Amino acid sequence: MHEPQSLPYGGVYRGKAAFRKALVRVLATWADLDFTIVNYAAGGDEVIVHIYLSGAGARTGRSFGMQVLELWRLRDGKIVELRPFLFDSGRMAWAHGDCPPFHAVDQDHPS
Repeated sequence: MHEPQSLPYGGVYRGKAAFRKALVRVLATWADLDFTIVNYAAGGDEVIVHIYLSGAGARTGRSFGMQVLELWRLRDGKIVELRPFLFDSGRMAWAHGDCPPFHAVDQDHPS
């Protein structure tokens, strides 16, 4: 799993143990984390997943909502790589409290 360096848990996590560690860090960072799969497209061993992600900074209570695309690479029907492409990782950094305030307006949830 590859997470953007601009986030508190940014980095590359390889293997099941590292993936679990990443999930613990993600869940400790955000309150009310929720995602909705909007759509996906698959071809060969790759799947592109369109997600609406929302939550709030666990220590600030600042909420965010945004669209994300994720690239999932599969082998033998299992995800072997997960790479998110966040529309605005700065919005998440703001919600976490890692950057100065800016005009943050949640993106519309895609219908």
